[in-house]
Amino acid sequence: MDGKTRVCGLIANPVEHSMSPLMHNFYAGRTGVNLAYVPFKVREDQVEAAVKGAFA
Repeated sequence: MDGKTRVCGLIANPVEHSMSPLMHNFYAGRTGVNLAYVPFKVREDQVEAAVKGAFA
């Protein structure tokens, strides 16, 4: 990871069970893509604020 790492993720609740981070980070590592994929647990009433925060 460095200043050029693209941070991507999944917004959900619950999100702890998701296999997406494992799969995407594995793929990124195998292909040399500078990516960090993380799960973001966000309550349904906070989705708009979470998306705005991500863009900010």
